[in-house]
Parts: sequence; C-alpha cells; structure tokens
Amino acid sequence: MGKAKKYYVVWEGRTKGVFDNWASCKKQVVGFEGAKYKSFANKIDAEEALQKSFKDI
Repeated sequence: MGKAKKYYVVWEGRTKGVFDNWASCKKQVVGFEGAKYKSFANKIDAEEALQKSFKDI
C-alpha cells in the first residue's frame, strides 16, 4: 500500500495557494519567517481551508 496523496495549503509563504506535493510546498515555506501551512487529505478540503484564515483551521 502506497502513501496517501496529500495537499498542502500555504497561507503565508513565498506564494499563497494549494500545492499537490511537499516539494512544491517546501519551496514556499522553508526559510520564510512566519510561514503558515498545513497538509490535508484531499484537494476539496485544502481549497476550502485556503478560503479561511489559518487561525480558524
């Protein structure tokens, strides 16, 4: 059984958005002071979370 696909939401980073792999997300947040991001199990949840504030998640 493989790893489940994750989606990553970046609220504060170099680029805000939903990313479908850690490598892309990592480029936005590593070394960015105050980065706010979180992983989600599916794209729908990630897209809904992006519309909310990080503190509300």
